[in-house]
Amino acid sequence: MTRGAKLNIGLLIGALVALASGGTVLALGGDGGDQGAGLTASALVRGAPGSRIVGKVWLVQLEGKRGQPTPTVMVDARIRGLVPGRHGFHIHENASCQAPFRSAGGHFDPGPAGNSDPDANHPYHLGDLPNLRVNAQGVGRLEHPTTRITLSEGPTSIFDSNGSAIVVHLNEDQGITGPSGSGVSGGPRVACGVIKRDGEPEEEEDRKVAVNSTVDQVDATPGDGTCETAAGGGECTLRAAIQETNALAGPNEVTVPAGTYGLTLGELYVDDTVAIIGTGAAETIVNGAFGGVPGRILEIAPPPPGAADATSVRLSGVTVQAGAGVAVVGQGGAILNAATLTLDHSVIRNSRSEGAGGGIASTGPAARLTLTNSVVTGNSALAPDFRSGLGGGIYAVNSAALTIINSVITENRSSSGGGVFARGLATPAVFD
Repeated sequence: MTRGAKLNIGLLIGALVALASGGTVLALGGDGGDQGAGLTASALVRGAPGSRIVGKVWLVQLEGKRGQPTPTVMVDARIRGLVPGRHGFHIHENASCQAPFRSAGGHFDPGPAGNSDPDANHPYHLGDLPNLRVNAQGVGRLEHPTTRITLSEGPTSIFDSNGSAIVVHLNEDQGITGPSGSGVSGGPRVACGVIKRDGEPEEEEDRKVAVNSTVDQVDATPGDGTCETAAGGGECTLRAAIQETNALAGPNEVTVPAGTYGLTLGELYVDDTVAIIGTGAAETIVNGAFGGVPGRILEIAPPPPGAADATSVRLSGVTVQAGAGVAVVGQGGAILNAATLTLDHSVIRNSRSEGAGGGIASTGPAARLTLTNSVVTGNSALAPDFRSGLGGGIYAVNSAALTIINSVITENRSSSGGGVFARGLATPAVFD
């Protein structure tokens, strides 16, 4: 299974009865029925100026289920740049994020009996959520359902007159009540993001990023609105551009001039909506060099639950190819897609997988792959013994859709489906 392609069912069940370290989540405050089902909101979360903390939080309101009339709001967070470990993570009572983020106020807890004191009334605020768990790479993920809040109008709507914000804390939320100012709910605030209904404009974001360097270096401060590998240096690499657009609420556009872009730091990872536009497949080439270490070129993350359009990538006028003749172990020699991927006037070539999808693997319930006026050639999906492998060019299995229009798929190899291996699509594949 691809990373993040399936909700953690244990979390869905366990999170209804456990908060932080043993606290209790109470089923409070929905406004009844299926009112507001399908409403969505999001928050762009950033640390203080100079911080590398950046990420997004999506909120989706679902219908109440039989025997549970209150709506459920799914909260999905992806935040990077944090210290590994557990961090307090809550909805706060004001739509304000002026560093050091005290302007966000206390924890969201409306009503005449509400008490927003972060510690004294913890963990019983309506805005209390489980800890954000951050891995060794500094990436935090949270998928959590809550019936304490709503996105629709009502007494527990987070879109009241003050609005609301997501706040990430320096320390772990202990899940207990403590004296005011004791820090039991997580202590100092390290990042914040105002929650906005989808469709509202984002604050001061540059939607277009222009690459000007073929070297492979990371962005200095993802999310600060400037693509550069060092502050004030002005160098914008392809990797830095994608890191920057991941941190900016999409859609975004990355323009890539002619040149060969050798990736030496590993695959590119996209979890937002972005168009990567080259000057033509013969001129703009992304080469997975990796110094002889196996690795794909591009991975497109699955969208958050209930927000299928939140992650989308378009490649236009670009060639993507593997380098050093190495093969990816698993799926997707060049590209692994779990969201929406569109290729036009692009080429996927000379890439290898030891499992499935030598060129492209598109799998997962939200995976949609469209090729227009493109070429997939010279790829292979073969195990070391050359006896197994599926979809030398394209592997599309248990996914949403596959559309191939006016494109060439040739000279790809595998033990089954040398060109295309497609099975279990939600809609019939389209070849034109």
